[in-house]
Amino acid sequence: MLCLHSKPAQTQVDVANDVATYNSGNGSGPAGAAAPGGSSQRPASAELPAHLSDPVLQFLLRNVRSKNVRQQFSKTAPKEYTDTRTVKIMVGSYNVNGKKAPPGLTVHEWLGRWKESWPTDSSSDTDDVAFQGPDLIAVGFQEIVPLSAGNVIGVSVSTNAVAWDRVLAATLNGEEWASKQFGPSPAAAAAAGSSAPLAPGAEAAVDSVPKGVGQGPESTPGLSAGPEDGGKYIQVACKQMVGTYISVWARKALLPHVKGVQVAYVATGFGGYLGNKGAVAVRLRVYDSPLCFVNCHLSSGDQEGDAAKRHADVAEILRRCAFSPTVPEAMSSVNTALISAALGPGHWGAARALLEQGSVIWVGDLNYRLSCGDDEARGLMRAGAMDALLASDELGQGMRAGRVFQGWKEGPVAFMPTFKYKVGTNTYLGEAAAKGLPPGSSSAAAAAAALSKMSTALTEEDGEEDEEANGTAGEPASQPPEKQKRRTPAWCDRVLWVPGRGLRQLAYGRAELALSDHKPVAAAFVLAAQHYNRDRIGMLLDEARKELDRHATIMRPKCSLEVSVLPLGRLQLGQVHRCRVVIRNVGGVEGFFHFVPPPSAKGSPYSMEEEEAAALPAWLSVEPAEGLVAAGGDRRVAPGIVTGHSGSEVRSPTGARGQRWGALCCRNDYLDAISILRVEDNCDMFVSLTGRPSRCASGSSGVPKELGLLLASLSAPESLATPGIFVTSMQAALTAPPGDPSPAAGSSALHKALLTQLVGLRSCLDLHLSLPPATPPHHTAAMLLLFLSQLPAPLLPQAVADVCSVSIPLSAEERLGLARPMIQSSMGPTARALLQALVALFQQVLQPPASSLNGVTLAQLSPLLCTYLFSQPAPGLASSPDAGSSRIALLALLLAPGSKIL
Repeated sequence: MLCLHSKPAQTQVDVANDVATYNSGNGSGPAGAAAPGGSSQRPASAELPAHLSDPVLQFLLRNVRSKNVRQQFSKTAPKEYTDTRTVKIMVGSYNVNGKKAPPGLTVHEWLGRWKESWPTDSSSDTDDVAFQGPDLIAVGFQEIVPLSAGNVIGVSVSTNAVAWDRVLAATLNGEEWASKQFGPSPAAAAAAGSSAPLAPGAEAAVDSVPKGVGQGPESTPGLSAGPEDGGKYIQVACKQMVGTYISVWARKALLPHVKGVQVAYVATGFGGYLGNKGAVAVRLRVYDSPLCFVNCHLSSGDQEGDAAKRHADVAEILRRCAFSPTVPEAMSSVNTALISAALGPGHWGAARALLEQGSVIWVGDLNYRLSCGDDEARGLMRAGAMDALLASDELGQGMRAGRVFQGWKEGPVAFMPTFKYKVGTNTYLGEAAAKGLPPGSSSAAAAAAALSKMSTALTEEDGEEDEEANGTAGEPASQPPEKQKRRTPAWCDRVLWVPGRGLRQLAYGRAELALSDHKPVAAAFVLAAQHYNRDRIGMLLDEARKELDRHATIMRPKCSLEVSVLPLGRLQLGQVHRCRVVIRNVGGVEGFFHFVPPPSAKGSPYSMEEEEAAALPAWLSVEPAEGLVAAGGDRRVAPGIVTGHSGSEVRSPTGARGQRWGALCCRNDYLDAISILRVEDNCDMFVSLTGRPSRCASGSSGVPKELGLLLASLSAPESLATPGIFVTSMQAALTAPPGDPSPAAGSSALHKALLTQLVGLRSCLDLHLSLPPATPPHHTAAMLLLFLSQLPAPLLPQAVADVCSVSIPLSAEERLGLARPMIQSSMGPTARALLQALVALFQQVLQPPASSLNGVTLAQLSPLLCTYLFSQPAPGLASSPDAGSSRIALLALLLAPGSKIL
């Protein structure tokens, strides 16, 4: 039912290349589809301002990053960045009654009737602003092929569409240009005596062209003839659905401003889906204004209820005819599709339905009839009573009653009905020439005056001869009785448009071509197309950014630190050191501050490591860590430093992290932290804290004599008999305030709390004093575990931890056998002595009679001591899933009664 036709000249492809040189943007193919659209017949009012809803403007603003800049730009009146361009439009509609265009036919009388009367407008930015003629021409044909069952259900003949396109080409651009595109005219070949034979029946077709139907000399220039042929028209769209065909042409000088050409169709024939009736449509953007052309062929008939069918056809076309933004609908010519694709995209956004396309012009054989009787209609026509005759027009009645085309407009109908004529004549079917119905043609002067006086009625004289009766139409003088059947004349062929969108009609009339039983109609329009000034938009966006920057400068906090470097002096292990930071805000608005982690060394600020990084080191706390600084005020922030607990993160002069207190004391190192304090919408500030650690018993690298005091106290029988000694000593030694949750066993929070709570016991050790006699055994055991946690490195060497981590099938005894030489070679004498003293103490805890009193088992003590004695596996070492259990098993062998380390 639908088919493509390819024009028989390769030069159309060359035109596509020419178009690409005119186009400054990147193109995308035409798109359209018969998808469900809007059902309302009333045009959608432009409720949203152009700067909020126009997809072209939205596309131009797509790369503006800041929402605030776009909002600031939206406050600018559209007239500040929008220019108006005048676009002259010619539309026509012709039901050709299934006739193929005869060779040599031109339609100057139809499409060139206002050639000398078109306005010239300096607002156009094409090279030939003084060109007198339309910029866009859209022609709709109906019954371009006979509506036979084969054409409707099968594949429609496309050669008729090619023939009519050649007629348009010859009319618009001249016969020479048409010959280059479509090949020489058969009539021209015959006149030149060409040896090439004409196609079968071509001679008869030439002879049968009725006189006075626009057939002129082969050298007749087209409508676009001018200096250097600068006004040449190029076909930019075409679409055929059985007999309904639309062809859109644009002046070559306008092509750089034509974008986004797409086609669509909808069938409303038998059953609502056959293509003998329906519509084809084309949409495009000229400059930045959307424009849509619709060509339809509605249901015929003058019986009761037929007008309602036509109303339903219109509603169905408006509901179903839509353009697809994703799947392009194919045009009927491959070459024309290439040209339209080279023009570039139109940026249609979500607009799909016909009434969402801005300016819409609707042409076609609407088939609306007169509601009065045949004799009454002919009598009114003879009397020239056009107003009375138009009162019976079904289309006008339906529009006035709101049953069809709500909100649409038709220009003053100042011409005679266009249907139904005897083919080849200007005589209505069933009318004798003696009765003298006016033929409906107007003089050239009246046609020109129609541009300025749209309401001027056509005045014509009676007395037109019946050419059919005289045999001047190429047909026999006597017609069969069925061809003489009377038909009430009617205005079947119409042009309507959606008003109020910069589109106004200049003229509306008909031509006297006699090829069909219809007369063609034409209308002239002027579109005030909007054109976005890209340079001006760029300037306005820059101004919007500057204005926002000025406003942001005023409405932005301006914060600074009173002191940014905080020297802490000597730091005692476990003590809280307080200092003060003052944030001062001299800006006009309040500022929100908070601490942020330092940037990742791996580059990406969105890496997993960056996401899990802490804003402050574990030994530093700040109160408050975030908050507001009032405009013109200040805010005091109190950092608190608790040094030396497990998990502390300090920095050495070489930048190494993870150093323990004992290692810092041994090297006379210092604590260093640079924290980043961020104020939103302002800047980042840096708080630097530095201090040196003081030596103490906990964390020293050697075996201090104070350790002997701890071991001696814990070796006393009353200490060994204490229930849960070592296993629960950490929790037992901590006295938490009522209602506060106790820290988890082995956590850094527990270590921090114990360092603070056992400060008296630790001070005795630091001053080389004996332990207080009343010191609870659990406090002494907790102090010993804290001592182990603060050693420069875990007591057992790294190699021993690696032996337990490797994935090799070894028993605990075999691993202990490997560990003994490592302990011998890797540990110094002091460390080995300390390890032996600890093992001896823990063995006493596990042996009777102490074990029967304290309830401590090897299974309880081994996991606890693993935390304090073992190092983590070496980096890059493939750790066994059973590494933890291997360590516990190894330590259990070391602590077993009678076991020896060396």
